Amino acid sequence: EGFACAERLEAQKAKKIRSLLSTSKVKCSLILDFYEASALIVLQRHAEGRLLYQNLIDQRSILEPSLDSLVVKSYANIAVSYHMEGLWPEAENYYQETLSLLDNARLGHLYHETRSMVSANYLNLLFDVLNKYRDAANFIEKVKADPFNKEINLSNHHFFLMTVDYYLAIGEHQKFMEIALQLDKFYKQQSPVRKGDLGYLYLRKA
Repeated sequence: EGFACAERLEAQKAKKIRSLLSTSKVKCSLILDFYEASALIVLQRHAEGRLLYQNLIDQRSILEPSLDSLVVKSYANIAVSYHMEGLWPEAENYYQETLSLLDNARLGHLYHETRSMVSANYLNLLFDVLNKYRDAANFIEKVKADPFNKEINLSNHHFFLMTVDYYLAIGEHQKFMEIALQLDKFYKQQSPVRKGDLGYLYLRKA
């Protein structure tokens, strides 16, 4: 009887190990899918890329909390893909879903940078594509209300750069110059100087 019990315990251990190995393979596959999806979007094979991102989202329950960033970035990249293809309602929906997820995701130091990038893209969609200027204005105030965004920094400058385009579009030249000068000072203080961002800014100031 004792021998039979030991055999059952070993069988249960083996079953658990096989289950863990199987789950690990799925996790590895999902992580690889994320990077393949990103490559497909770059190649403008949007539908294929979004399918892989969605597959990761659908199976997120098996991922550790440390991989929350992949789920959030999958939502964000689907939004960008729809944005690039001109599918505006879908893009708006996924940007909103991403921002909602960011409120609860455990991204550590990546949180603010990810949120800034998503916020910049969402702001662009609101005013430059959908002509939702009031929504854009309210969104800017909401983002700027975050104490982290009191000053321009490496993690949030993407968003402030997009507000420059917004203020230019609505003819708010005083606010445009205020943010533009802050960005100009910030980019020149970086080492090395962020010449690409400065170039983009100077084109707007011209």
